[in-house]
Amino acid sequence: MRNLLIAAGLAVLTCASPAGAEQRRSGGNVIEGVDFTRRPGQPPIEETYPDTRGMPRDVQAYIIRWSDCRHWGGEYSEDPVRAAQIARGQREACAGIDALGERVRDRHRSNLSVITRLTTYEPIEN
Repeated sequence: MRNLLIAAGLAVLTCASPAGAEQRRSGGNVIEGVDFTRRPGQPPIEETYPDTRGMPRDVQAYIIRWSDCRHWGGEYSEDPVRAAQIARGQREACAGIDALGERVRDRHRSNLSVITRLTTYEPIEN
């Protein structure tokens, strides 16, 4: 199960690389650093991140990046290759995550289902 979660996180992080390059490759389906283009064999976003179900795309992007930031923040390795992968994952998922959370909450402040869903996603101090 742990390997499945790591693989799923890595699959999403490969999608969360710099938005400009990803937008060119995916036809502009990148929102807040998350590429929503599904490749063959990839499960639906909602399967990997159940809290995204029924949420607007920007809220989904925040939930994905927040979850990935928490995941990478809990990783540690003495292997230099893995340590570099972890550091890259943290940079890509965590950069600006609290500001994104504020923007999403502000943008959807009148949407009770969004605000309710986001109550468990507290700011992450980097």
